[in-house]
Amino acid sequence: MNRVVLLLGLLWSGMVMAQSDAQLKAVNLKGAPRNLNFSDSIAERFKERARMPLAPITDYLIISNRRDTTSLDTTLTMQLAHRFNTARRDLFGRIPFSNIGRPMGELIKEVPHQQSFLGNSSLSYMIDEKDDILFYRTPTPLTELKFLTTHNRGQQADAFLATNLSPEFNLMIGYRGHRSEGHYAYEEVASGSFRTSFNYASKNKRYQLLGFYTYYDGQQQENGGLLFSASQFESGDPQFGDRKLIDTRLSDMNHRIVQRAYYINQRYKITEQLYALQEFHYDSRYFQMNQGSATTDFGEILTSGATDDKHAVNGTDLSGGLEFRNKSIGTLSARLRYLKTGQYLKDTILSEELSQDRSTIYNDLRAEGILYSKIGSVALRSEVGVPLKQETQGLYVDAVVKVALDSTVTLKAGLNRSERLPSLNKVRYASNYQSFHWNRRSTQPLVKYNSLYASLETDRWGSLTAGFDRIDNYTYFAAINEEGMIRSDETLVRPHIADSPVEIKYIEYQGALHYNKWTLDLRARIQESGATESFYNLPKTILRSTLFYSTDLFEKAMFAQIGIKAHYFDAFYADAYQPVLGEFYVQNEKMIGGYPLIDAFINAKVRTMRLFLTYQHVNSSVSNNDYFAAPNYPYRDGVVRFGFVWNFFD
Repeated sequence: MNRVVLLLGLLWSGMVMAQSDAQLKAVNLKGAPRNLNFSDSIAERFKERARMPLAPITDYLIISNRRDTTSLDTTLTMQLAHRFNTARRDLFGRIPFSNIGRPMGELIKEVPHQQSFLGNSSLSYMIDEKDDILFYRTPTPLTELKFLTTHNRGQQADAFLATNLSPEFNLMIGYRGHRSEGHYAYEEVASGSFRTSFNYASKNKRYQLLGFYTYYDGQQQENGGLLFSASQFESGDPQFGDRKLIDTRLSDMNHRIVQRAYYINQRYKITEQLYALQEFHYDSRYFQMNQGSATTDFGEILTSGATDDKHAVNGTDLSGGLEFRNKSIGTLSARLRYLKTGQYLKDTILSEELSQDRSTIYNDLRAEGILYSKIGSVALRSEVGVPLKQETQGLYVDAVVKVALDSTVTLKAGLNRSERLPSLNKVRYASNYQSFHWNRRSTQPLVKYNSLYASLETDRWGSLTAGFDRIDNYTYFAAINEEGMIRSDETLVRPHIADSPVEIKYIEYQGALHYNKWTLDLRARIQESGATESFYNLPKTILRSTLFYSTDLFEKAMFAQIGIKAHYFDAFYADAYQPVLGEFYVQNEKMIGGYPLIDAFINAKVRTMRLFLTYQHVNSSVSNNDYFAAPNYPYRDGVVRFGFVWNFFD
């Protein structure tokens, strides 16, 4: 209760300051001076600032590694609120574990990254991947501060500074720290993530250079789930209201993932129409599982005492080519790309099957082309990759066409085909637990992903998308006995290849309906995987509705959104979580879902500061304690969380 009062006090203080700020009529974002009634010292500071007006916010540019450019956005939208979380993305298709930063179950199975890599995606979603790093071009220093409370002891803070050291050179430095103790025993999470990027363009604009460096170190305790789920959690016994008193399976297992990456992207203008391109990306990461003493829960062990499993992967991605620009055909680029991927297992835990093959190197050589073209109201983007030497990646085709029917309605259609190895921990793996040893390199085919979709997008009514996905050679973790039946025995969990294609059909709506100051933000998805539901389980229906009221407060010094959000998915056999591997696996014994998750919230904006106050899972106190993210891993209890995003422009 004290925490709630404190957070409400902080929010009220922000409102009072906003009101005072409006009444005192300080300097606006563009730097226009106004009359002040401050003390002389404060007034002088504002006068000095007024003499140096800031540039318009549209001059603060954000650049992707594809060199797409947008301007900084400090508005308060529901889309931003949906992404304001530890994962930094909309969690419509996810269901998090109880602690913030722990794994999240999948309601929508996302197509993995193009490159076959480490695995352990449920433990590494806070890593800054290549497409997550942004480059900046700013007229004055830009600072962004993010803060988000976590569970019990800990918090998440994220800050970056972007500045122009010269008109040609822009630099960004950022750091994100995260710690959350959690409500249950042995589930603490802690991580640190450093990133820096730079953007250079020569004075004559002929040469452009982008680059970054990232480092991530994440650690978390692994409690193995609830030991007596039915009697201590689902029963609602009040003596276990303090979740620390609930027994967990493990008390001395820890996971760690460390990643570092370098990136260089160069472009040189040869003529008005011809450019030379070069790109280099190196990524190295490893997963480590430590346990003070091995248990019998996961089968026999190789060596007694402490367990220290380690699986490492690194990748080098080097490419070079030419880009041709023409008003008639658009932008066409062609490049030659070399991929080198190394996989490494720890010597002391190798079985006889793997003892002669500690490291494996994969080499790929590819020819790739990209076309961007726009003719009238039709825009086309297509990308093709053809293997010249194939080990981890095969054919890649991606094409999207957009047709603007008028200024508010767009028709979009796309197709994608990609072929690649699954995550490398499904190909080769070793552990101190003998059950988790396999070498399937000679028998593992490339997984083939095929996707086709069409959508109608409107400014007023939102978007409606229908799609069809097909996966051949789908590879998954499961415990399958000698009779070919899926069981819950964790010691039998191994990678398996589906003997029939997976076919997913779906239709999804996303949009918002407005009436005066009321808004109903909706997202709904209906999906099915047909006859493959025994090993590819999904909820058939996912719904999220957010009803909120928007208004200006304190003489328009503050803009606020007050509302409630409900997230629902029907019951299904959710994948279970394997703590030794840090991966999800298929199970067909326990269903989760069929239960709404309801949040109440207040979002506010004061100048360039956006505040978020949320009471998550407000209906937990009246539920039947049957809310799970995976079998034996509960979703979080009701909790109040507070956070903000604050931008500074000087």
